[in-house]
Amino acid sequence: MSRTVALWVSVALLLGVALGAIPTFLIFHGSKSSSTGPGTVLVAKRLIPKGTSGFSIAAQNLFVVVTVPKVQIAPKAISDPAVLQGRVSAADIYPREQLATSDFTTPH
Repeated sequence: MSRTVALWVSVALLLGVALGAIPTFLIFHGSKSSSTGPGTVLVAKRLIPKGTSGFSIAAQNLFVVVTVPKVQIAPKAISDPAVLQGRVSAADIYPREQLATSDFTTPH
């Protein structure tokens, strides 16, 4: 009788572990696949000096739209050139640097 009880307890424990692992796997797998998918970001082609207007950046074609894995996209990175409208660069932006909203301010 004790062998049967031990067997059922073992089966119940294994079932509990398996049922707990399934949601954990699904959550981890789902977040990993969404964060590693491709995303777009604007990247400076050459030096963009402090005070350069968003209009000039777009008109002079000072950026390129690049597709990269989402995990490589910088925080606050810009993916839409329209975000540059009415803004100026707050500091120098260097070649191959991702453009971010924190790099821009409104003109005084």
